[in-house]
Amino acid sequence: MLQLFTVFRKVFGLVWYYFVVPFRSYARNVVYNYVLQNGTYLRRLLERHPHISADNTHYIIDPYHGAEGGIIKYRKISKVEYYLVFWLIWGWVDDDSNNDTYDRGYIESIVKRERMTWLPEWFVSKLKVELQEESQFGNSFDLGDSRVPDFRPLSATLWNIRNTAYNFQYIFDVSKEQEFLYAIGGRSFGWIPEDFGGGYKMVVGKKLK
Repeated sequence: MLQLFTVFRKVFGLVWYYFVVPFRSYARNVVYNYVLQNGTYLRRLLERHPHISADNTHYIIDPYHGAEGGIIKYRKISKVEYYLVFWLIWGWVDDDSNNDTYDRGYIESIVKRERMTWLPEWFVSKLKVELQEESQFGNSFDLGDSRVPDFRPLSATLWNIRNTAYNFQYIFDVSKEQEFLYAIGGRSFGWIPEDFGGGYKMVVGKKLK
């Protein structure tokens, strides 16, 4: 089933991406808040250890692998809103790209003719123009709502072809062994799959049968 969905998202996502990318900032805030408030497993966000501010208005993301860090504005998210946003918007973009909707290093390698050498010169020259403007470094897991929107059409298109609908892959990012549940003193701790919609929920101290 997961393999069939992977094929579907890789094809459908090439087009659907352009309908949802304008709403990516809203979708990130919804998903990140829900993950942090409900214990859903999203490794790429949780490994940055976001923590709530003293006044409970936002989560703080400390600087991580060279990025400046950021915040996630706190908002209570319902399960209905989360699943709608997850399936219709968030899953179809890539929050792990270093420059919002593209990866500058990847595009630079194309401009240098290190990959995709078959692209015509007129196209590459337009990519060069897109790279002239400076960009904020760090992916959206690093920056949260501090992310400055950055959509460069040609660069974003090439990146979407490479990483189509990758956010679904991040939420399903579990080991093949799925060893996320551990027994300690007759009780279980870890993560178990949610019933539907992807993701994992936290288990803390559930008594073993």
